[in-house]
Amino acid sequence: MIQLQDGIYYSPNKDGTTHFCSVLNKKWKDPYDYFQFPSSHGFCQLFAYFLNINDLKDFQKVNFSKISLNNFEKYCHNTFKCLEKFIDILETDKDISEQFETEFKQLDKEKYGICEKTTYQMFLCDLKSLTEKMVKYYIFEFYQDYKDFKKNEEYNEKVVREIQEKYPYLKKEMLNKELRVQPTEGETHFESYQAIIAYILNAEVDSPYSILLDKNKLKLIVK
Repeated sequence: MIQLQDGIYYSPNKDGTTHFCSVLNKKWKDPYDYFQFPSSHGFCQLFAYFLNINDLKDFQKVNFSKISLNNFEKYCHNTFKCLEKFIDILETDKDISEQFETEFKQLDKEKYGICEKTTYQMFLCDLKSLTEKMVKYYIFEFYQDYKDFKKNEEYNEKVVREIQEKYPYLKKEMLNKELRVQPTEGETHFESYQAIIAYILNAEVDSPYSILLDKNKLKLIVK
């Protein structure tokens, strides 16, 4: 049997997506099994990091077998808390913040919907203004599109209606035109910011994510 090293495992997929998991005390921990909606992308590198350092008190574990109103609310909560914890890292760690700023300045502004003359400090200010309500639009898309292996479409549609009844505003997102990043290609507003964070927190040497792992003496291992 192969003994897994403790650390963060990075998996580049053939479709261009990536996924990050944690191994702590030889135990494999996949964010999909804890806090993140299965097969979604965005904050897996951060969830894997928090799993590895055992910083879990702000999250709600989800034992996912099928979609429900209860786990919808937990996934929204977890994603928003993950954002808040990442903002705290940017505000308290100068090295990570400076490297994030360097890479932010190099982004293709048009590709990521970033308004002209948007500075890193403006972007950070925007991040702090994002709300859990905005996260709900993002997570709700996964529920609308969800297909399980049992093809239980009637049940899935019932759950979607239940969520819409409790949160009727989910029928249409009203975009905040004052924010300095605007959605592209059908994104939700939260997703447009998350895409920037996910791109910058890559597995490259000297990326902000690599600096974060180095500071916590964590290995980044390609799987």
